[in-house]
Amino acid sequence: MIYHLPSCLRFFEASHIPELLSAAGPAGLSVIEISASVGVDSVKISHILRLLATHHIIQECEPDIFALNRVSALLDSGRSFTECQSAPEKKYDAECAGVAALAALNTDELFKASAYFTDALLPSRETIPKRVALTGLFTRSNSTEPSVSVTPTPTSSTPTLLPPVSLAPGPVSPATQSLSRSPLARAQPVIRRLLSRSQLSGAVDDRLFPVSPPRVPTPDTGPVLAPTAFNLSQRTALPYWTWLETPENGTRLARFARAMAGTEGWMGASDAELCAFPFPELAEGALVVDVGGGIGSTTLRLAERFPNLRFIVQDREPVCRLGEDAWKIHSPGLIKSRRVCFQVHDFFKPQPMHDDGIKPAVFLLRVVCHDWPDTLARRILLQLRRAADEGAPNKKPTYLVIGDHLLPYACAGTKVSELKVDGGAEALQGAHWPLLANLGAASANAYWMDMTMQVIFGGQERTLPELRLLAQSAGWRLIRVARVEGSLFAHVVAEPGPLPSASALKIPTPSVAGLMTVGVEEEIPPAMVERGATPVMDMLGAARTLLRAGTGGKRGNSGERVWGWWMQRKAYADENDARRGPTGLVAEKEKSATTASPGGQGRGLLKKVSQYFGEGG
Repeated sequence: MIYHLPSCLRFFEASHIPELLSAAGPAGLSVIEISASVGVDSVKISHILRLLATHHIIQECEPDIFALNRVSALLDSGRSFTECQSAPEKKYDAECAGVAALAALNTDELFKASAYFTDALLPSRETIPKRVALTGLFTRSNSTEPSVSVTPTPTSSTPTLLPPVSLAPGPVSPATQSLSRSPLARAQPVIRRLLSRSQLSGAVDDRLFPVSPPRVPTPDTGPVLAPTAFNLSQRTALPYWTWLETPENGTRLARFARAMAGTEGWMGASDAELCAFPFPELAEGALVVDVGGGIGSTTLRLAERFPNLRFIVQDREPVCRLGEDAWKIHSPGLIKSRRVCFQVHDFFKPQPMHDDGIKPAVFLLRVVCHDWPDTLARRILLQLRRAADEGAPNKKPTYLVIGDHLLPYACAGTKVSELKVDGGAEALQGAHWPLLANLGAASANAYWMDMTMQVIFGGQERTLPELRLLAQSAGWRLIRVARVEGSLFAHVVAEPGPLPSASALKIPTPSVAGLMTVGVEEEIPPAMVERGATPVMDMLGAARTLLRAGTGGKRGNSGERVWGWWMQRKAYADENDARRGPTGLVAEKEKSATTASPGGQGRGLLKKVSQYFGEGG
């Protein structure tokens, strides 16, 4: 039942008790005095604080009198209790508040998301309690049983598992049909079953759960991924970063930025590895681009160490605003001199050209790659590779520096000879029996972080071989690994390698948003492109290269009619037929397009559409 510990720790931090006890000093405060300030029953407070004292987080000086110790003193934000209560959004503004922000982040949305990890990985397992009431879909009356409310729609201020939908009767619009193939749709049958078996008064209106939740992806929302544990815990379809930037989460966004500064104690507070190769060898005025650099905590350390270098911190627009505000207070000279600039940029898109036209000397990706699954992390790396300088005999190439945890294996006997990376052997070699090769629980922090990336983003920390393959697939070659002493966090340096072939870059995307915002390259015969063929989503939500006619064909709008017929009948194709892989031209020996075999209507109609294009309409 250790799960109660982070829950109590969150109450301790969120109620600003560390600030109260800090002002009280070593003598501490009684729970009655704490209760008077916090507004929570003193008996409940005493039991919560006693659990924390049992784990040496605080100390109980006398019965029901508690004080800070060296551990809980780290949770003091440096502001007074009154200031924290009157302006909680400014609680983490102080320079020493990084650890407090990190603790709050971990015990809030991260802790909540972890509880839904299994539900996200195994959506068919009905592990959610039967009497669950999803916020925005149910209202409670005076009775003990929940009742279904089908009149209101979820509002923008109410977090829900599904995006807002219209409850009015009538057919679903074509726009909704074509843009509602989000992976979140996979969860709908599970939700329906859960609701149908719940002890609810009244029937559930099926219009609450359309075939797919209507969501129009935009460049602002980013790629649509499969639902994560975070999505389930917060009842939202938004990716974490988009959710964090909504107006109601402004305090959380500021807290996250400060929490990243609080990670330095266990992600490499020492500058030895961060400031090592290639930074000391860069020329005067060389440009370093901190991609996804947040408010610039890492850039600040580098800028202070290397006054001869210039820096650009790239991130999303709200984060850049926070960063500029922080730097104007703490390091205004670097901003005024333009040695450090903030730049709004989406790292899934091509790198912007810089004023002087010179390519960056270093791309820095610190704690970025672990936020994304391999497919999307590869796109980030590929955009950087395309903007990199490959170097010349008398000119250094653009280097890539990745800062992430490198997970060692829990077993001995790892082969490192094939990696050919400087420092790779030291990064992979483990302890000897009877210890685990990765030192077991002593290395747990990195594996905790790995799980955090999975539940929040669907990302992961990686082993060195995994990172090497990821970098190689995007045209980067690892040349150096430097692990922070006493930690599994490492800085990995790469240089440009061979760019992957065009065919290797064509990876199907599992969402319509990916096709619209990330720009997947699909191979379509030129003749068909001229006739208006495009990559689309099929009726079962898979990303495939299908053929859609434009309105300018030789037969007028007949192509659109064929396409509409195809999409209608494709819905009846059996699932096995639909999942046989990317569809293509049907062999001449197959049945006629007008003859629909059982469960194979999709094949015959695809042949009809393909013949329409291939034979010139």
